[in-house]
Amino acid sequence: MKQLEHSLSIQEMRASAEADFLRRLRANRGYQRLAEIRKFNERSLSLLEASCWLHQRAATKNEMRGRRAKAALRSLDRFISSIGDGFWLSDAIAGSLDTLRRDLERLASKARRGRPADPVAKTFRRNMKIFVPLAGASQRTRRAASQDEIDEILADISAVVFGRRVSVSSFTRMRKRDR
Repeated sequence: MKQLEHSLSIQEMRASAEADFLRRLRANRGYQRLAEIRKFNERSLSLLEASCWLHQRAATKNEMRGRRAKAALRSLDRFISSIGDGFWLSDAIAGSLDTLRRDLERLASKARRGRPADPVAKTFRRNMKIFVPLAGASQRTRRAASQDEIDEILADISAVVFGRRVSVSSFTRMRKRDR
């Protein structure tokens, strides 16, 4: 399996990761409940999926801070020293390596101290307000979905987006702090 991963380009691995993520998201109970409540059309579902993918990427980048970024930076430095001066590289490749180094240096300088903040989960909850249904599952009564139901749906979706389930009580606390 490792050999197969090395034979794929970065773009292919990224496309594969996105396809796997979308498959898991579509199979998620919270995603399915949200789609049923709102009677989403294809455009709304597409926007929800794109938003969740962007949040998943941000959460993964957030986890790269500190020690992991330092280790990746050391590996990048070893790689760059092994290719020599690099004057033979195209401008695009040289620029990409410089950009990667700057990003890793920035992430490495953000070592965690104490309990780490989770700004991505907070942003996720705020952005998901766009997708919160105005009318509930019973369109005949026009009942609004309860806030507890919405928090449960977001908690289920967060399991796919963050790789861990953010508890319903956490969503409730974040909502109350925003008031």
